[in-house]
Amino acid sequence: MNYTKHYNLLIQKAQTRQLEGYVERHHIVPRCIGGTDDKSNLVELTPEEHYVAHQLLVKMYPDNDSLVYAANKMTVSSKKVKRTNKRYGWLKRKYLKVCKKRIGDKNPSFGSKWYTNFILKECIKVQPKDFKYYESQGYVNKRVFNFSLYDDKGNKKKNYKPWKPSSSRKLSKDQVIDIFYSDKSQNKLSKLYNIDRTTIRNIRNKKSYKDITKNLAG
Repeated sequence: MNYTKHYNLLIQKAQTRQLEGYVERHHIVPRCIGGTDDKSNLVELTPEEHYVAHQLLVKMYPDNDSLVYAANKMTVSSKKVKRTNKRYGWLKRKYLKVCKKRIGDKNPSFGSKWYTNFILKECIKVQPKDFKYYESQGYVNKRVFNFSLYDDKGNKKKNYKPWKPSSSRKLSKDQVIDIFYSDKSQNKLSKLYNIDRTTIRNIRNKKSYKDITKNLAG
């Protein structure tokens, strides 16, 4: 199959029409092979066309790992975007082959650490060669998710009260059964029933509340 021909036809079709509704912007020449963010290098595609375009690019440039990552990412859902595209076998196998090449010092993140600046309220991943520079700029080797819990010096605020799980909370038989069969995540169940996640795991694994769970199916 002439993948380049099909790719060019797809792009030409997109350039001569006006889509309505949800569209996705696509770099005609991918940035990983020299493409820019110029308007002339961007085109609007439907989600389905966008996925096909990236599969064609992988076929056109089989040795470009970045294109494999981009195509594979389009098969993975996030909190904001739900993907229904199936990850074709050939793409999954190629993606796994690329991943195997990124082990140890071949991984771009190998040896990197999280550094935080509490004044700037910034947390970034830093490569080993840049450790000293960021330390000289006031960053410390620490990963922070919620800056509202810390002062500008990195100390926990005095009014901060860490959440303590209520492992001793009594649960009814119906509640334990609900947890056992629930499809909700451990975090959601933890907040719903005000219990820690360990207790939830134990219920699901039948390691506790044996007098209640011993007769449950499965």
